[in-house]
Amino acid sequence: ARIAGQVGVSRLIHISGIGADPQSESDYVRARADGESRVRSAFPDSTIVRPSVMFGPGDSFFNALDRIARFAPIIPLFGAGATLLQPVYVDDVANAVARSLQDPATKGKIIELGGPQAYTYRTLIEFVLARKGRHRFLLPVPFFVWDALARVASALCGRRSRVPRLP
Repeated sequence: ARIAGQVGVSRLIHISGIGADPQSESDYVRARADGESRVRSAFPDSTIVRPSVMFGPGDSFFNALDRIARFAPIIPLFGAGATLLQPVYVDDVANAVARSLQDPATKGKIIELGGPQAYTYRTLIEFVLARKGRHRFLLPVPFFVWDALARVASALCGRRSRVPRLP
């Protein structure tokens, strides 16, 4: 964003994620909000696009669910599977970005994008299982347990759970 402003770029679209919030308990969600803030500091008229979880050919959402469902006999459901998601098709996001670039009224705006319907995480898992003809045990896992498991997995994998700060 800083370099784009320095070289005279007239429009900048920053792809973030729905629900970016600097006060979130989630490191991931706070990092997205921090990214937005840094972009806005460097390029005040940037348009922030916040899509919900995106899907399309080769996506990292439904394909990841499919990989899990292929090998795991038990599928954990974070938040007991009741968390609502509003998946949005990647081409719809691309079209919204293209329209935003052509519409000067979107300068400096935040645009949140979701698909036409909200689903529980459980419903989406069940959809993937049904499409593939698989049957798995779905295990509801409260968020506090899910977070603890994520921390342990992160430590075992030697990965940092925080996004590194840029200078």
